[in-house]
Amino acid sequence: MNKFLRFSVLAILAIVCNASFAQTVIWQEDWSTAKKDQTPTDVNANYTFANGGGTTKIYNEKLAGGTAPELLVAKNKGSFTASIDLKGASGDMTLRYKTNKTITVTSETEGVKIGEATKSGNDYELTVNVPASVATLSLTFTSTTSSNARLDDIVLFQGEAKKMAGLSWGTASRDVTIGSEENNFPVLSNANNLPVTYTA
Repeated sequence: MNKFLRFSVLAILAIVCNASFAQTVIWQEDWSTAKKDQTPTDVNANYTFANGGGTTKIYNEKLAGGTAPELLVAKNKGSFTASIDLKGASGDMTLRYKTNKTITVTSETEGVKIGEATKSGNDYELTVNVPASVATLSLTFTSTTSSNARLDDIVLFQGEAKKMAGLSWGTASRDVTIGSEENNFPVLSNANNLPVTYTA
């Protein structure tokens, strides 16, 4: 006698093995350890700043699109500079950050090339090419407009950015008959062709 079984697809665990998206974070700052009114130098001794037309300091707000706190980079050429230990990394890197106003990114480090930023809402991304001879990278974020800018969720990394796995089931549940050859099992969509192992 055949037995009926109803199972939830969510109860089947799909384990993604050896994901092909590798990202090595070189430096990141989200100001999560900062307190209101601190300067960048108060947060990290490797950070410096310029006040420009106001005061560059931490605010407990989230105008940049990340989470509070965030850095207010003062209008009219206020700036924040990070001195980053590359720990041997060199070559092409990606810099991402969130800001609600126009911020330019420059480097005084010899031989470093910074690409044009692309924008999607408050999210910015650009390339940074660092020669192998560079051990410490200096990056400066400058507010070039007459408005204060907010800066948050900065990350400098190498490799491909982590992406969603792209796995989805065609249905949330299915009735099947144990031993039947006519079972219509749900189909797993695997947009990125990742190797998958199933366990119950």
